[in-house]
Amino acid sequence: MQGDIVSSVLLPLILAFIMFSLGLGLTPGDFRRILVQPRALLVGVVCHFVLLPLVCWLMLQALGIGGVFAVGFMILAACPTGSTSNLLTYLARGDVALALSFTAVASVLTIFTLPLIVTWALGHFLGAARAVDVQWIRGLA
Repeated sequence: MQGDIVSSVLLPLILAFIMFSLGLGLTPGDFRRILVQPRALLVGVVCHFVLLPLVCWLMLQALGIGGVFAVGFMILAACPTGSTSNLLTYLARGDVALALSFTAVASVLTIFTLPLIVTWALGHFLGAARAVDVQWIRGLA
């Protein structure tokens, strides 16, 4: 019961507080700069959603890891960044506006990419018998 309260109430509140406090130091001009010069954001999106899963798959192939462990690694590679990375960016005196913008974009894109990558990983590493039929993916074909 205590674990439920911590994970369902306390942790989301702490993460929301971190994001809120990081956002207090930003101005609309910080985000305008990202819209005017989106290259860094686009590089981050390509690296996170294309390069990271590809490198993960290559490492799994090179090390001969398969089965549920491989699916677990692919799930980790497909997950979005969290607010902890934004806090670390702030502590390292990095571009917090870029980090927050990337977190927001990645969170939205993950809604679409996570089911694709996980469905593929289940079918590839565990076989067709373990594949999950995702309704909206079937509608795309």
